[in-house]
Amino acid sequence: EILKAAVSKYGKNQWARISSLLVRKSPKQCKARWYEWLDPSIKK
Repeated sequence: EILKAAVSKYGKNQWARISSLLVRKSPKQCKARWYEWLDPSIKK
């Protein structure tokens, strides 16, 4: 939920800023989670 809101607010290129909103998550982890699971443009 927080990740989706942060991506919609900051965009897909601000992973360091987005990860600062999430406890114990690195920018790399946030980016991977977005592209592997949460990105609505990817059809599964």
